[in-house]
Amino acid sequence: MRIVVAVFLLLLTVGSSFFGKPPGERVYHTLVYDAGRKQTILLDGYHTANNPKYGEVWVLDEEWHTVPGAGPLIRFAGAAAYNTKARKLVLFGGLHAIAQEEPALMNDTWEWNGSSWKQMNVKGPDARGWSAMAYDEARDRMVLFGGNTNWGKTAFGDTWEWDGNKWTKIEVTGPEPRSDFAMVYDSRTKKVMLFGGQTLKDMGENQEEFGDTWTWDGKTWTRISTSGPRARILPRMSYDSDTGITYLYGGCSNPKLANDNGPLHTLDDMWSWDGKTWKQVKLSGPTPGKRFLHAMTYDSYRKKTILYGGGNGEAIYGDTWEWDGKEWKKRF
Repeated sequence: MRIVVAVFLLLLTVGSSFFGKPPGERVYHTLVYDAGRKQTILLDGYHTANNPKYGEVWVLDEEWHTVPGAGPLIRFAGAAAYNTKARKLVLFGGLHAIAQEEPALMNDTWEWNGSSWKQMNVKGPDARGWSAMAYDEARDRMVLFGGNTNWGKTAFGDTWEWDGNKWTKIEVTGPEPRSDFAMVYDSRTKKVMLFGGQTLKDMGENQEEFGDTWTWDGKTWTRISTSGPRARILPRMSYDSDTGITYLYGGCSNPKLANDNGPLHTLDDMWSWDGKTWKQVKLSGPTPGKRFLHAMTYDSYRKKTILYGGGNGEAIYGDTWEWDGKEWKKRF
């Protein structure tokens, strides 16, 4: 699957432009929400060969705009989350790739305070991409899990926490090693919740996709459910802090594992998780359609889930969608 996604990206690089109206078409980007400043923040993503060397910070309030300032090297498939108490965004790792330079897997840690970046000179997790991070507000800890060392390599199954000063590896048994999963923090249950992903070995051989749901309470990973959404990779989730519901949208699966035809089986289903049970959301009217490699976050000020970009296996998108709990509406 990793190889199939890589070919998809390369084909699009040759056949189309990723530039357009801000922030433009992109995949493998990150969305987080800054509640204090009432802003949705978009970081980086996959770009064409003439992309900038350093990363981009896009902000959505009334409309999208960039915030200037030097910061981390541009990357995709990094992990990011927002610390609501410190009012800082934390970014870790990802794959730096630009023009003809050799791609570099990153293990750097950065903080964004709303106007400028600061690199934290600390040791932490091994270099990786395709992991995920969530902020445990009750414990004031960033939680990072899993990831991958590069295209088609074995995934990690380790758990790390960032307290604002140092990384600590938590020696605990949890989900099977994986990458390309989705993870959020549920403030009602006070637990981090993880769904899906895949493990890869031997350049794409021995692939396994997951459809399991796990929670982390700061001490123990607990496998909650294997029922609900079908096994998939690259879904995206966001937690609605007003209703206590986590929403999952899209993703894709390997056709060989799912008995489907075509190079990718891209999904357009939506699910809700109330802390105990998955329920498929019945959609009507316009929707974001089939897509994966998108990003989602919840805007608590406007009380809407924001979805940006992604692709369907044939095209890459640069659109902004909003979910109000009942229907999707394309905003830009």
